[in-house]
Amino acid sequence: MAVPSNLFVYGTLRVPEIWNLVTGSFEPPRRDATLDDFAIRTVKDYTFPAIVRAEGESVPGEVLFDLPREVLDRLDAYEDAFYERNLVTVRPEEGPAIEAFAYETPPELAPRILSDTVWTLEWFVEQAFAEYWARMTGT
Repeated sequence: MAVPSNLFVYGTLRVPEIWNLVTGSFEPPRRDATLDDFAIRTVKDYTFPAIVRAEGESVPGEVLFDLPREVLDRLDAYEDAFYERNLVTVRPEEGPAIEAFAYETPPELAPRILSDTVWTLEWFVEQAFAEYWARMTGT
C-alpha cells in the first residue's frame, strides 16, 4: 500500500506567504478539514503552534493533497526538531475521512514545550505575523 503524500496543516503553514517561502510557491489542491482528538497550543516563548493528542478536542486546518517528496523534505527542514511527522486521519468538511501526515508533538514532550494558550490563525495573522516574517526573512 502506498503511503499518502497528503499533509494536514494547522499553523503558520496556512499563511500563504510562509507556505510560499518554505515550499518555493508549490500550490497543491487543498480542502478545509478538522483533526479530531488533538489540541493546538502555542509553543512556550514563541508565537507558533504545535499539536498534541487530546481526546475530545479538535484542530481546524487544511489537508493538502499529493505533495511531492521534495516539498515534504523542505517542510521537514522547516519544522523544529520536537515535531514528528505522523499519519493521522482528518475529517474534511465534505466527504470521507482522509489519511494525511501532520507535524505533532509527542505527548511526553508536550508539558515542557507547550503552553496552556490555545493558538489561533486569526491571532497569529493579526498579532504575530509581522515579527515572525521578519525573523524568517531577515528583514
